Formats: sequence, structure tokens, C-alpha cells
Amino acid sequence: MTRCSRSVVAVEPSPVIERHVALETGVALEDSDVVVATYPVRVVDGTVEVGRRG
Repeated sequence: MTRCSRSVVAVEPSPVIERHVALETGVALEDSDVVVATYPVRVVDGTVEVGRRG
């Protein structure tokens, strides 16, 4: 029997840096040296709130 584990990563293509970026980490899938800033977000009563970095 062969076991396989898979993980799902939410990705967004970035036309500015021409890479696919993991939304949680900001790391580009094609080049782990390329990282963009990420921010915590939440939805409260239909409004998206963006938190501070760090």
C-alpha cells in the first residue's frame, strides 16, 4: 500500500512580480527567495478588516 499526503496552498498569480504567490506566506512558488508582504485579515459583518504586519 502506498500512502500519499497532500497539502493545499491558496495561490494568487501576481502580474507585478510575474510569479505565483502563496497567500498565507507571501513566498513565490517558482522562487522561494521572492517574498511579498502578507497581512492578517478577517471578515466582520461583511466588512474585510486588514491587520498590521508582524
